[in-house]
Amino acid sequence: MSASPQPAAPSSERHYTPQEVGKLWGFSTSRMIRLFKDYPGVIFVGSRTPNNGKIHPRMHLRIPESVLRRKYEELRVK
Repeated sequence: MSASPQPAAPSSERHYTPQEVGKLWGFSTSRMIRLFKDYPGVIFVGSRTPNNGKIHPRMHLRIPESVLRRKYEELRVK
């Protein structure tokens, strides 16, 4: 009996910027930042405190493809 396939390592998974997701989904970058900035699994590099909790231009979000798919399923009208 063969072992079940292992999921891809997180580092090998495609990661999207808010700009890329906005283009894919037809929304603005700022809308995508608001949608994903506190979502579990999103990679956030930077500090929120200097800019009143908002995303600062020197801060970066990266959205793994698995997170993007999960959020899409949550938002879909069923």
